[in-house]
Amino acid sequence: MSSFRGVLFDMDGVVLDSETIHAEAETRLLAQFDLDISPDVRSTFKGRSNVDVFGWVAQEYGDGRVTSDELILHKQRHMADLADRLQMIDGALDTIRAVHDAGIAAALVTSSPQTDQQHAFDLFELTDYFQAVVTMDDVTRFKPDPMPYVAGARLLGLDASDCVAIEDSVSGIRSAQAAGARTIGLVGTFDASTLHDAGADAVAHSHAEIRVLLGLSETD
Repeated sequence: MSSFRGVLFDMDGVVLDSETIHAEAETRLLAQFDLDISPDVRSTFKGRSNVDVFGWVAQEYGDGRVTSDELILHKQRHMADLADRLQMIDGALDTIRAVHDAGIAAALVTSSPQTDQQHAFDLFELTDYFQAVVTMDDVTRFKPDPMPYVAGARLLGLDASDCVAIEDSVSGIRSAQAAGARTIGLVGTFDASTLHDAGADAVAHSHAEIRVLLGLSETD
């Protein structure tokens, strides 16, 4: 991972320990609208935007009873009810600070809406560490499309090939790879073999390992 000028961080599952909150909000939402979706199908939602996921859910399962906009609105309401459970991934702040202290440009590139991103930045005082932010509200195509990572790199004044992306999902890795960035997959949402198969250049089991891969820590 040598010779990079920027780091592009995914948010959910990389910075925020929020996957269980998303899953709970999703469970409440599906029960609310009596939508019977199997766990196998739901597992494909990870790393995808609400627009993408709930547009598909409304079309395939909604039977005209609910629109994607309604599903997104109620998912956000359930997320807000669970906001007090939000935590950062262990070691994430150390990695973010290490990137900042090394003078490396950093962008957040997330499939979540801007309201979720801003809440996290306010809650954990992250604003000063990132020079750019891309949320689902800033793009018209979503991960695994390369647009989010191309946009994040450009906001840093860089090409994606100058950057390393840190991702936890298959769709995120594919998005970053398609944009031309090198990728580190963080085990958690998916296992190591799945991240490797998705195309990750390296896989880490912790943020301590990520910092070593980035050359920002000799040992941890």
